[in-house]
Amino acid sequence: MGFIGTTSGTLNLRRLNGGALGSTGVVQFDSASASVTEDNAVTLTVTRTGGSTGALSVNYQAITGTARSGSDFPATSGTLTWADGDTASKTFNISVPLDNLLESDETFAVNLGAPIAGTRIGSVGSTTITIQDGDTGSSQPTALFSTLSSSTTEGTTSVTVTASLSIASAAEVTVPFTLSGTALVTKDYTVTSGVSPLIFAIGETEKEITLTLVDDSVAEVDETFIVTLGVPTGAVLNPALGTHTLTIQDNESKPGFSPGPEHQMAAVGETGVSFTASVTGTPAPTVTWLFNNKLIPGSTGAPGVTLLKAAALTDGGAYAVKGVNKHGTTIATAQLGVVSNAPKTVVVALGGTATLPVTAKGNSLAYAWSNGSGALSGAHYTGLGTKTLIIKGLLAGDTGNYTCRVSNPGTEFVDVPFRLNVVSNKPVFTTALVDLGTKRVSEPVSLDVKTLMNLGTNDDLYPASFSAAKLPAGLKLDPVTGLITGRPLAVSPVAGFAFTLTATNPKGSTSVPAKLVTTALPDGLAGAYTCGVTREATICPLGGRLDFTVMPNGTLTGNCILGASTHKFSGALDSSSSTPTVATASHLRAAHWKVHADLHLQLRCRHRLPHHRHPGRRCHHHACARLAQCVEPRSCQHALRGLLHAGLRPRCRA
Repeated sequence: MGFIGTTSGTLNLRRLNGGALGSTGVVQFDSASASVTEDNAVTLTVTRTGGSTGALSVNYQAITGTARSGSDFPATSGTLTWADGDTASKTFNISVPLDNLLESDETFAVNLGAPIAGTRIGSVGSTTITIQDGDTGSSQPTALFSTLSSSTTEGTTSVTVTASLSIASAAEVTVPFTLSGTALVTKDYTVTSGVSPLIFAIGETEKEITLTLVDDSVAEVDETFIVTLGVPTGAVLNPALGTHTLTIQDNESKPGFSPGPEHQMAAVGETGVSFTASVTGTPAPTVTWLFNNKLIPGSTGAPGVTLLKAAALTDGGAYAVKGVNKHGTTIATAQLGVVSNAPKTVVVALGGTATLPVTAKGNSLAYAWSNGSGALSGAHYTGLGTKTLIIKGLLAGDTGNYTCRVSNPGTEFVDVPFRLNVVSNKPVFTTALVDLGTKRVSEPVSLDVKTLMNLGTNDDLYPASFSAAKLPAGLKLDPVTGLITGRPLAVSPVAGFAFTLTATNPKGSTSVPAKLVTTALPDGLAGAYTCGVTREATICPLGGRLDFTVMPNGTLTGNCILGASTHKFSGALDSSSSTPTVATASHLRAAHWKVHADLHLQLRCRHRLPHHRHPGRRCHHHACARLAQCVEPRSCQHALRGLLHAGLRPRCRA
């Protein structure tokens, strides 16, 4: 699956004019095939025919075939560019190295990417390059071991010894070998693959001798398994590197863990929480993981266990790793405490009772309460040392920040913050009318209602909750924080949308009228657009194109085209009334990827209309579709430009 991405720079955007594209021509290779001998370079030619209107560019990239990129030919990619009116052919070279290997011919392809709208790739959009062998006679390969010794333990299921050729051969090579040592066949091991002679097929450079070891449950000294290479056919032997000694170490013991799992604390939603343990013992113990004495599905044989992507309260408890072999069973246990640490605000009337509850799950958890003055103590507080703090007979001085530190038998902890506001009267607004001003349709709205309120001395007028009546469509009010956010979806009456905001605390409620005026998008922003996608090496090496439509309410939908694949996306414009010819879109969404992007549209015209026909007026942004009104249309430099800034970060949907 392809994704859109840029690492830097800007993408140029063009608008379709009446649905017609300029005659920019056809781009293609001049030939569908070419050949080159090793240690030489091949020159490839790309032509532009059938039109020359406008500048254009096309990306190219070499693709692995039977010849491999990076070894048989260098990784190759680039961009070819034509200026307006330029029909000259463009060329680029690919150098092919000599690899000192007798071999048959190999091939790779070079492809052209999709150019910007208005130009198409011709029938020869790909060319195949044949690499002809340039070696007239490689040196004869040498049979050897890359290492002279290795070791393993008796409890290991299998082990391999690898024999090598110094270079690949164009003909079959056979290498005989003999076995010796203090380890005995059948009693201590069996050879499960790799019999004498070893046969290296054309191009092979490694062959393995695989042993299955026998765990005899007998305490004994280390034993050896020795492989000695004989005289090969089709190669020569390096006597100094012709013998390999494998030492089989005895290791019979009860399971152990060094280190074992450690106690941990996690906040709700925290990712990457995991327990690991390093198991010892021979024969190799069978390892399983338990959660609260129940087997964790799929954990058998695993060195560790990872929790869900985001920790939940139900994950709190005891995690135990159990190792079992014929010598016994060993269990090591660690505790996980999971705590909800989202900040909480508690609003209580003067003289009332405040309850500050912590939500946590786990074994042997400890709770320590404090405020800005330090650890809490005294009869004024109930529940110190527990997950719920109760403060009765609230005083004005009880207002402030409180923290509960939750810890487990280990050294980790999670702090849970609280804000306690003791109120003596109902909320107070500092304005008789909340005016959100004038916004464009789809322009973001953000207002913290608390900034328009008198919170009193030491927050003694603090609101506990918020509500709204007849809030304009597209906006929402957070009932706890009092934050209004969203995008208006419709044009308001001239007087604006009228609605009511209400703040409430234990002492009562206060309401205030509010209004928002919304206006339509600038003329000409709604319509169909297209823009190229700059090539990015790891995400979209050939580049691509965006085609999208902006609706009158500021929403947009479209397609991302990458070669033969098409991906739908959607978003919304931010059109500020302070910059009437500019609009941006961010947080584009797609079915199979997520991006954070900025799409910037700007309408401008530097040509003044004839004074006798339109006194004092300039050509407005909607004049793009009606340039015939201008006396000198060619001099009317009217442009719609799209800038898709760096920051596209695609992510595969799980």
